[in-house]
Amino acid sequence: MRENETPTPPESLGNGEPEVVGAVNEDSIARARVTLAEAEAWRRENSHLYKLLESWALAEIGAGRKFSSRELVERLRWHGMSLSDSRGRSVRVSNGIAAVLARWLVAEHPECKGLVTLRKSPLDEVMEVG
Repeated sequence: MRENETPTPPESLGNGEPEVVGAVNEDSIARARVTLAEAEAWRRENSHLYKLLESWALAEIGAGRKFSSRELVERLRWHGMSLSDSRGRSVRVSNGIAAVLARWLVAEHPECKGLVTLRKSPLDEVMEVG
């Protein structure tokens, strides 16, 4: 913002309350459910690739290095030419499921909790992970 510029007020929700960025509402919960379903389908079709992501995460944990689920997804893409799903099709992984993958890793390997950053997300409302 420039020196003499007046800040723009936040958009209203219609009830006089400002909209909070990243607020959990019915729409965000619905999108989170769709994302979770997509991630679950991806994991079913690509259990061998999830295990590969998991092994990379465990290697980072063993070395005490912080990592991100996006980093793991990108690593999978780097290997993508030689990877296929359970039906032999070329693998694609959406950035949208990276947050789900991170939550699964933390739930399944609590030792990585301090090494992976989980941002507050509507996924927290729909996933049954600690």
